Amino acid sequence: MGAKIVLDTNVMVSALGWRGSPHRILLKCIDKTCLLFISPALVSELIRVLSYKKFNFSPSEIEEFLSIIFETAVLVEPAFSLDIIQSDPSDNRIIECAVAAACDYIVTGDKHLLDIRTFKSISIITPENFIKLSKRN
Repeated sequence: MGAKIVLDTNVMVSALGWRGSPHRILLKCIDKTCLLFISPALVSELIRVLSYKKFNFSPSEIEEFLSIIFETAVLVEPAFSLDIIQSDPSDNRIIECAVAAACDYIVTGDKHLLDIRTFKSISIITPENFIKLSKRN
């Protein structure tokens, strides 16, 4: 089993809707090269974001995307709340999920999270950097 990871919502949306580094990471999770974790709070946010008009995903695409995530990810329920990022409190849900699952990485493009770099031995990196790291290992 490879790295234990949490993908931020925007990375998951990119992975599901387009090709590129986020998609390659999701494929690693599907084939169990990496282990993906998600929490109920992240599921709710994913459902909300997938429904944004700007993405123009059909209801059947959204349903398919969610089934991929539910079949691939391990659901964890953090029994605590963190308040690390005051400027965007929803980012704390990503950190909570990663801590609860004892993850190795949070993969994100979010500046608030990337600025932290590391939290309790969890590396916070971009999808591109995760792909580079996974090629080395």
